[in-house]
Amino acid sequence: MKNIFKSLIVLSLVLCLGLLLVACGGNKDGGKGNGKGDGTEEHDCEKDGHVFADEPEYVYTEPTCYNYGRARVRCTMCEEAAEEIEIEPLGHNPVVELEAIEPTCTSKGRTARIKCDRQGCWETLQVSESVPQKEHTPSFDRFQAPGYLYDGYISIDCSECDRSMNGITIPVFDPDDYTLVEEVGETKKYKGTVSGYDIEFEVSNFVVDYRYEDGDGHAILVGYVGDSTDIVIPATVKGYWGEEPLYTISADAFKGNTSITSVTFPDVYGENYVRVADSAFEGCTALEEVNNYNHFAYPRRVFANCTSLKSIHVDARVGTIGEEAFYNCASLENITFETDRPGSLQIDAYAFRSCTALKSLILPDDAYLAGSHILDGCTSIEEISIPEIGYSAYVMYLGELFADWCQGDRDNYNNLIPASLKKISVPTSVYLTNCSGIESITITVRDGYSGEIADEWFSGCSSLREIILDERITGVGVNVFDGCTSLVFTEYEGGKYYGNILVGFTDAAKNGGVTEFTIKEGTVLVCPEFYKDLSLDKLTVPASLRSFNYMCGEWGGNRIGAFYYNGTLEDWCKVAIYARGGGSFNDNPMSFADAFYMIGESGEYETLGDTLVIPESVTEIGSAQFTGWKYTTLVLHGGVRY
Repeated sequence: MKNIFKSLIVLSLVLCLGLLLVACGGNKDGGKGNGKGDGTEEHDCEKDGHVFADEPEYVYTEPTCYNYGRARVRCTMCEEAAEEIEIEPLGHNPVVELEAIEPTCTSKGRTARIKCDRQGCWETLQVSESVPQKEHTPSFDRFQAPGYLYDGYISIDCSECDRSMNGITIPVFDPDDYTLVEEVGETKKYKGTVSGYDIEFEVSNFVVDYRYEDGDGHAILVGYVGDSTDIVIPATVKGYWGEEPLYTISADAFKGNTSITSVTFPDVYGENYVRVADSAFEGCTALEEVNNYNHFAYPRRVFANCTSLKSIHVDARVGTIGEEAFYNCASLENITFETDRPGSLQIDAYAFRSCTALKSLILPDDAYLAGSHILDGCTSIEEISIPEIGYSAYVMYLGELFADWCQGDRDNYNNLIPASLKKISVPTSVYLTNCSGIESITITVRDGYSGEIADEWFSGCSSLREIILDERITGVGVNVFDGCTSLVFTEYEGGKYYGNILVGFTDAAKNGGVTEFTIKEGTVLVCPEFYKDLSLDKLTVPASLRSFNYMCGEWGGNRIGAFYYNGTLEDWCKVAIYARGGGSFNDNPMSFADAFYMIGESGEYETLGDTLVIPESVTEIGSAQFTGWKYTTLVLHGGVRY
């Protein structure tokens, strides 16, 4: 069994070896082949022919760009046979010596220059030649829309180079030449065709011009072509040069427009505020309301003949109300003023002339009257208030608010005051003599100043029932109450008073029935009529008294036995001593009294000694304050500044 198994193994090994020999290309003749390894018979050059190599064994002549070369090649099978062959010409090897440039619509081009770079050839294969520039490609690039005052423009540019080729002028805007597409507010959009080009653009109802002022160009609103009744002035406008701030509303821009009922100004300030020229809104007879007017002035006749205008609010930035600014605004009833303006408010002549419905004019504290007759023709005016700063040479008499001072006798101006005027507030610089219809008068004094009621100041004011005096008024002239038949005077212990003013003695006291007189506590002013009737053994004066007036001229040198001042030396330094006409300083009662008493440190009346010690609280000492006091020693501290 073992022998059979061994025999099988040997047989298997023999078979495997045979297969291996076949796979390796072996043959019966001992393994000779053709060199191909494919088990076929060996190549026979004599029978099969030579197989020459692709690459030459030796080159006799190198080929050139144009000429053949010669070389020897050898058989790859027998390596014995060889033959000569021709090598094809190489042809040129082109290289670009000068790059080509493509032409454009603004410059010429060129072709490339090409050469052969083979050694010994260097032949130019292509010469560089100029290529003409291209034609421009026209394109509708942009256009400037026409306006009511200027032409528009279509710009035709090259789409390749953006160079402007030509332009087409669009005539001044005429709405009949276009189709209205849309209307939003004061802006209208139109479309149309110009020279074959379709355009679409916007036009504002505000007609804008572009003008040069002081060397600078500005957008000026010169007209309005819309039909809105409520006008909102734009802060910026689209002019010839594009969107820019509105600089000015020109004269006559809205003049004679009978449709608009309100106008609102833009909320811009500083350098960009909108300026307004003379007569810009004159004759807008339907105009009832003006909002946010912040121009620095109401120029001349700016709202003249706006007969429906009912009220005006004057902004703090307004510094001037010009001549006839509101002339013939027949419905204007109310004018209000903002305060805290950066400067004063100037009001020119005829500013509110013929405002026949105006009921009151309460000017702010910083108002200044730069002309007379500002209320000429205001026949319904009931109340006016003019601040102290408002005084000017144009208004010395109240009546000059209603008439031109060049046209008549000033003494009779107050006869021109309209009968409707009943209540006034004026400074001491305005004369009120013969204001027969006035019922209430308030007298004001500017901050930091004192004032005096001039001679005969209220005289002839037959309807006067109320007088309110600023507490800074320190003096009263002669005959100030003559003819004031409607005033109510009171009598107290021989004295005749109006409020806290001592007018004079009662008739009974004048007839010699009084030798001693005490001025009522709280009295602040004494009219000179009191002094001219003075002949007393004793006069007692309250510390509330502010002044002594004209004692020398009206007193005639009469002496007082004893003068009692119910105040201290500090109080006395606050009393104003007035010399009549500014001539004499002998009006101090110390000059006419045999003895002068005032309240001393003990709280009792004391006679004055020969030493004057100014209290440390006193900072000012008025003229003639101590005339008549025979002191020998003066003690003056450093705090006195005047």
